[in-house]
Amino acid sequence: MSSGHPIAAAYDFSEACLICDVGGGDGTALRHILGRFAKPRGLVFDLDDVVKAIPAGAQMNGRITVRGGSFFDGVPAGADIYLVIRVIHNWSDDDARKILQACRSAMSRNSRLLLGEEILQSGSAEGHVAGYLIDTQMMVMFGARART
Repeated sequence: MSSGHPIAAAYDFSEACLICDVGGGDGTALRHILGRFAKPRGLVFDLDDVVKAIPAGAQMNGRITVRGGSFFDGVPAGADIYLVIRVIHNWSDDDARKILQACRSAMSRNSRLLLGEEILQSGSAEGHVAGYLIDTQMMVMFGARART
């Protein structure tokens, strides 16, 4: 099951006009959401090479547009909902703060920010072992971590 499916099932996107998926990769999450909700359009915002690799057939007949750039340089303004799914855990606290600040700068007063991340329990005995192994790998490789 992809990361988009649980979010599409858990949140009511029916009133949104534009959903911006920040660091949205190939647009899978948006396709799940737009597959459930007829009104919104989607914008995948990710690095140039990432969005260039999204085939036209995956853009849902124009309901999804793509825009290349870095969230460290800013996030496109004008969306009702900003999705940040499985992005923050890749970055240090300082960089995570910068990403979230870039989102906030792009948001209007009525915009919403939805974060989709794995949340670790405070004790490893309470959670899934794989989450803690991935967390350790992220710390060693990138100085990043999942958060409790």
